[in-house]
Amino acid sequence: LVAAEAKVAAAETRLDSLEARMQQIAEQLAAAEAAVEVAQAAAVREEHAVRALALAAAAEETKRKEEFDVAVAAASAVAVEAAAANFTNANFPMSAEGHVYHL
Repeated sequence: LVAAEAKVAAAETRLDSLEARMQQIAEQLAAAEAAVEVAQAAAVREEHAVRALALAAAAEETKRKEEFDVAVAAASAVAVEAAAANFTNANFPMSAEGHVYHL
């Protein structure tokens, strides 16, 4: 009977040790899961920041292109006006009576 009680006591001690180890593992697992969540949240924030920067760059590029298009249109208008000012009937052949031959 004493030997059996000693075995039971040893088994209980071993069980307590295993339970303590399981608790340590559970705590480590919880800590690791929390670290993963923090890392995932940081990755999501970084991805959002990168997307925001990309959108800002695209908006800036669009604005720059629009400004360029406006500048080109203005320059073209000036060139057309200058050409129109130089475009007279004298540029065309005329009859003796002063009538312009239009082609």
